[in-house]
Amino acid sequence: MFTLVVPFHRDAGRLERVFALAEEAKRHGIGQILFCHNGVPLDEATQEALTRRLPLHAALLHTDGRGIGAGYRLGIANATGEYVVLSASDLPFGFTDVDAFQALDARPRLAIGSKAHPQSRLAGWGAARSLASFGFYALRRLLLGPTPKDSQGTILVETSLARSVLAEVEADDYFFSLEIVTMCARRGQTVPVELPITLEAHDGASSVNLVSDSLKMARNTWRLRRRLR
Repeated sequence: MFTLVVPFHRDAGRLERVFALAEEAKRHGIGQILFCHNGVPLDEATQEALTRRLPLHAALLHTDGRGIGAGYRLGIANATGEYVVLSASDLPFGFTDVDAFQALDARPRLAIGSKAHPQSRLAGWGAARSLASFGFYALRRLLLGPTPKDSQGTILVETSLARSVLAEVEADDYFFSLEIVTMCARRGQTVPVELPITLEAHDGASSVNLVSDSLKMARNTWRLRRRLR
């Protein structure tokens, strides 16, 4: 039912969690795992080491495009599951997002594993990140209208719907998530369903600069608003 898309760049070491849980993934309905490397190609030794560890239902893919969005784009294009699960290299929510999706009475075309859901349990999610997330939500609400409270969580989307909007998504970085959620919601005429998750594997490390990246997100959101008008 699901294709799990795991983008990575220079953080191959964080894939250990996905490798450890690869067989368990099948019990959660994940029939395919795509490790989507983006950016400068892996050196031969690293590529061979990763390839040797791939389970039978997984594949290692590469795109020269750099950014988490480039990895997602590659995964969506190669997915065989009915739904794609756009996650992260350390699988921070485990499979709690997938389990919450399958527990729904009706299967939506678009859902988000949301840190903002009142039933979500967050370990190691500091006040600064919570404040930045709320500020970004307020900005999206102002510029885009009704919007999920957390647009940067795991995205679970019908594969055919995701592919139908790929040409409209311009970003290859982390802004890809908001763009594809926005475009899928418009194309599928659907409201994204936010799912409760458990933040299991967050180690506190982040490449995000709250000031510069927040300003960049604000500029990109304004540009997205102009494209949608």
